Amino acid sequence: MAFHLDGFAALLCGEGYAWKTVHEKRALLEDLSRWLDRHRLPLDALDEERFKRFLADRRRRGKERRIEAMTGRQLLGYLRDLDCIPALPQKIDRPLWASSHKISNGSCGRNAASHQQHRPTICRSRGAF
Repeated sequence: MAFHLDGFAALLCGEGYAWKTVHEKRALLEDLSRWLDRHRLPLDALDEERFKRFLADRRRRGKERRIEAMTGRQLLGYLRDLDCIPALPQKIDRPLWASSHKISNGSCGRNAASHQQHRPTICRSRGAF
């Protein structure tokens, strides 16, 4: 993790963050690196859930700051861009069966007026007319 701190700090500077903010974020990540070491976790085990556990540990020690959640999202994105940690699984808006179920029930996600306009076609295809 320590290897990536300079690159992450450079990224933040390039995005226009003030030196003080970059310093605060870097200090947080140095603490994260020590936390990973204490828990004997490799960098590629870092994900949103583990970062939340790290933040919970910090809160118990009285070290909570407002920038932490955003810094975590930024860091995880940075590490994913470098292929240092696994990518997030792809989200599917809804299961494929949900689409076919709605069509088979005569609804295709249109508003009520649009649904009435297309109802004869749907019903004819289902043999209702």
